[in-house]
Amino acid sequence: MTKAAQPRIDENVIATSLASGAESEAQQVRDVLAKARLMKGLDASDVAVLSHARDPELLAELFEAARTVKEEIYGQRLVLFTPLYVSNLC
Repeated sequence: MTKAAQPRIDENVIATSLASGAESEAQQVRDVLAKARLMKGLDASDVAVLSHARDPELLAELFEAARTVKEEIYGQRLVLFTPLYVSNLC
């Protein structure tokens, strides 16, 4: 008998991360942006902090960090991903 496959995405972890990110302070957002600029990867809690940024100044910093990381990885080219990522249906 085979063991049932475990889901790869734990919705409870996502919900918990998003809830904790909602309470983020501006300095936490800036700390995550500094981590992002190191290009070592972000975890779920980091993404949750960034997803709750609403202040226009913080959003400008977020967009600038994203632009910096994107240009460091991909250069000045435009990178598009296929619609494969839109659905998990085969």
